[in-house]
Amino acid sequence: MVTGSTLGCIDADKAQEKNLTLEDIKSENESIRQDAIGNLGNIGDEQSTDILIGILLDTNESDEIRISAVKALEETGDGKAISPLISVLEENDPSLLIEISETLVQFGDPATEMLISTFADNGKPEFRTNLMYVLCMIADEDIDYFIEKLNDDDINTRRNTAFVLAELGDERTLDALIVALEDDDWIVRRQAARGLGNIGHKKAVAPLIQAMGNTSEAREIRSNAAIALGQIGDDEAVEPLIQALEDDDWLLPRSAATALGEIGDTKAVPELTAALKRDEDLTVLNAAMALEKLDGSGVDKLIDLLDDDDKDVQKNAAYALAGIGGEKAIGPLIDLLEDANEHEDARAAAASSLGTIGDTDAVLPLIRVLEDETEPTAVRKSTISALRRIGDERATKPIIEGLKDDDPQIREAAAFALGEMGDESALDALILSLEDENWRVRISAIKALQNFDDDKTLLPISDLLEDDYWAVRKTASQTLSTIGSQQAIPPLIEAIGVEKEKDVKTAMVRSLGDIDDGSSIDLFIQLLQDKSEFRSVREAAVIAIGKPGNEQALDPLIQLMLDETEAIELRLEAANSLGRIGSHDAIDPLSRISQDPGEHYDLRTAAQEAIANIGSVP
Repeated sequence: MVTGSTLGCIDADKAQEKNLTLEDIKSENESIRQDAIGNLGNIGDEQSTDILIGILLDTNESDEIRISAVKALEETGDGKAISPLISVLEENDPSLLIEISETLVQFGDPATEMLISTFADNGKPEFRTNLMYVLCMIADEDIDYFIEKLNDDDINTRRNTAFVLAELGDERTLDALIVALEDDDWIVRRQAARGLGNIGHKKAVAPLIQAMGNTSEAREIRSNAAIALGQIGDDEAVEPLIQALEDDDWLLPRSAATALGEIGDTKAVPELTAALKRDEDLTVLNAAMALEKLDGSGVDKLIDLLDDDDKDVQKNAAYALAGIGGEKAIGPLIDLLEDANEHEDARAAAASSLGTIGDTDAVLPLIRVLEDETEPTAVRKSTISALRRIGDERATKPIIEGLKDDDPQIREAAAFALGEMGDESALDALILSLEDENWRVRISAIKALQNFDDDKTLLPISDLLEDDYWAVRKTASQTLSTIGSQQAIPPLIEAIGVEKEKDVKTAMVRSLGDIDDGSSIDLFIQLLQDKSEFRSVREAAVIAIGKPGNEQALDPLIQLMLDETEAIELRLEAANSLGRIGSHDAIDPLSRISQDPGEHYDLRTAAQEAIANIGSVP
């Protein structure tokens, strides 16, 4: 009995300590809060972990407080913290990066697996850099883990690991990547070739040559092998790469030309010169760039080919000059553009390259061609595009005149160009183009007007919510969201009420959600509760309604989330919206979902994240 009473007192003391800690978390004194955060890490129960994750994810908190939360989460050892910790790396905060990296290393294999998967699936450069920073820390201590995973039975594990090792470029993985060149999965083989190039060891030359020469292999692998050989730079690869210049595939010769330029052996000059006449513009460009590195002849040889009898050779030479021609190419390209006897494809390529080079000496010749209505459409469209990229104000008036052209392709191109150039003098003409008889021109004009900050555009664009063509209505609704004026709310509400096309109505609801001032809640609730409505429309309404303070939406969202007859996508978005609204009244139903093993994993995860978001709301 005494022992039981004593244990009861101890439990009571712990409960009291936790309650005091939860009070201290709310303190305005940062030092007190940091101590309280540390205490939560020591307590380490599920509620403490959720609170710490909420603090970590709250970007309004100071770095010091969030760092304290990172350290406390490491103390809990709860794997639930791994995903939130990784997500914070996306913020690219240097002080958090170091602390989070050290904490993730301590979580071991589960964190490493999630880091590898996240790195392979994410395309954001800064986020990937931070993920690789952590993975490098892990690899420094445990490279054998990665080598082992490269031999895993699971294909996705091998793919993700190969992707990371390709970026890592660690010589300790050399033998494993050479073996991976023969993996059953082509994606693993492709990444292995890339990784061997990044390592740059001569031991990989022979297996890479073999992979490149295997005509039954996927083109991406052969191409990566060629690039890798160029990175390694061994003379043994020159002859095989020269042979690859003549391959029937379009990708391998392009990569082989680049590789030969990197190796720098002049014996490849004749074959690279011959490659300038291949009917593949990027191969021509890469061959010319390689020649420029080897003997400085690439640009001159391309200029000579502007007079070739073959229009495709002319065209590809003109395109390639945009990449390396510079000022030297401007005169010859203008000559090709203005020669009406040459083929329109070659002349259009010349105009395009002049736009890429961007020298204002080309403006007047381009305008002359644009204003000649007897010129081929392809050439005039290219002149408009070139003038847009050069951005010289002398081109504005001729392009505005293009909005009246008999050819709808010219009108469409002119509208797009004027939108990109952003000259206010084009505003009235673009508004008139909203009434063009051609729906493509109307869409181009709508998109152009979103680049102008003028109240005059709102009403005419709103009128197109009733356009006969569905793509115009959709574009108009999306543009109203970009403009962001709440004056667009009434016409969007009216249009939603009569719209019959799923994609258009979904776009309208999304746009309304982006600019809503709270006056559309009833409509959103009506849409999300209407089971006869398109699911994408209901989903857009659920997302739109998930804004802080929208407590009127709590009951409909909770009902939707708990309804097992509803689509999982809708229930998941309902949980996300409850988290954004931030009301503590949602915690109980969210907890029921998060703790129900019979529920879908993604829904349970969304409910957990929503609880964490609510916990971070003051």
